Amino acid sequence: MTQQEVNKLLALMKANYSYAFKTMSQQDKYLLLNTWTFALQDLNADVVMIAVMQLISVSKWLPTVAEIREKCQSLYYSAAYGDDSLMEWAIEEGRASQDQIELYERKKRARDYIASATNHLRGDRPAELKLDSILSNPAFTGLGTGKSSFAMLGDAKYELPDGSVEGENEQGYPDRQSRR
Repeated sequence: MTQQEVNKLLALMKANYSYAFKTMSQQDKYLLLNTWTFALQDLNADVVMIAVMQLISVSKWLPTVAEIREKCQSLYYSAAYGDDSLMEWAIEEGRASQDQIELYERKKRARDYIASATNHLRGDRPAELKLDSILSNPAFTGLGTGKSSFAMLGDAKYELPDGSVEGENEQGYPDRQSRR
């Protein structure tokens, strides 16, 4: 996921779990945006949005990155091993209508897309961010030389739904006053 996609995801989370964002300072919001961007970088935004919508439907509390990654992992299994044998039998026997066949094919394409996008999460281990994904991030290019840092986590802009950027004034410069 890109930072812009995570920003949209966090806007959705804020709309559904406003209590979790009420006491956050601007710096906390920047850190949250960058941390989630970093931790979800290897996931497809469409799949994450499906996972988040499922989590929102059952979670009373703001889902964590770990819960989102676990849900994406479970989506892989649902998509890759879903049971369509009854519909496949109906199609083979000529008992399915054209509308049913089209719906089945559309769902199958969507499931194949989800399975492909989450294939790297399969396995018995937690759906963790892999070391190769972390090391490929530009923030870690100087890891062996002692020049890497997490400074990038605090450098985000937190976009508001109206398109303005929280923490900046009209000229685009950082606003020194916290907006609460």
